[in-house]
Amino acid sequence: MEPAVRWRPVGTVLVDNGSITPDQLEAALAEQRHSGRKIGDILVNSGAITWLTLAHAIAEQATDIAGVGTRPAPVGQPEPEPRLEVISNGASSAADRLVTVEALLKERQRAYLELVSVTETLRAAVEKLQHELAERDAEIARLRAASN
Repeated sequence: MEPAVRWRPVGTVLVDNGSITPDQLEAALAEQRHSGRKIGDILVNSGAITWLTLAHAIAEQATDIAGVGTRPAPVGQPEPEPRLEVISNGASSAADRLVTVEALLKERQRAYLELVSVTETLRAAVEKLQHELAERDAEIARLRAASN
């Protein structure tokens, strides 16, 4: 009998989907053993992956655990809203409740991925603005030095 749950560490998911190499995973695991930080944080801060890539890997990991054979909907493609049903004692079967809970979890997962995508976009915009500000500060310093 096969186990109902097929759990893979997030690092394995990232290697399996081609986001990182096995060498990058080994380096991140070594850093994790040394620092105690989470593997995803290490990989994002090193520039190996983005927060969005990490979110997709976590979603894939959760999909594996749930035993669902489908991947989450791509970011930006709306899914139908889950139906919230009032569950009265004995009026709804356990299977119906499970379907309702799964629909709610899928919606939460989609919302999370969308939030991570927006966060990644904002992070890139802030980084670009910081770079532009540094360039302008350098230009101001250069002009001040030239006028003295």
